[in-house]
Amino acid sequence: MQQVNTRGELNKAGFSDYRKMEAERGTEVVETTFHLFMEMLEVLPPCQWSRNGNSESFYVMEALTGNLHEYHARLGDRYFAVVAPNTTKHPQIIAKITEALA
Repeated sequence: MQQVNTRGELNKAGFSDYRKMEAERGTEVVETTFHLFMEMLEVLPPCQWSRNGNSESFYVMEALTGNLHEYHARLGDRYFAVVAPNTTKHPQIIAKITEALA
């Protein structure tokens, strides 16, 4: 799993390849940082911000393409980003992250 620290690095990780995102209905999970998580939490009002025990997630209000949005999540003390449809729920995001960590 790739680790990124900035928005620019997210784009290099495929978060700006809209045709590929649409074909695959999202992107792979990438590990990010607390700083990027907080930056994205504060840039626009978060959508579907959910917290449950040692995890939380939200998606950025502005769609990247179609109904695909940039999700940011915390699992324990680690931070992640993934592009997924805006109908994706917190447990699904955490499951996707857990699967990527396996």
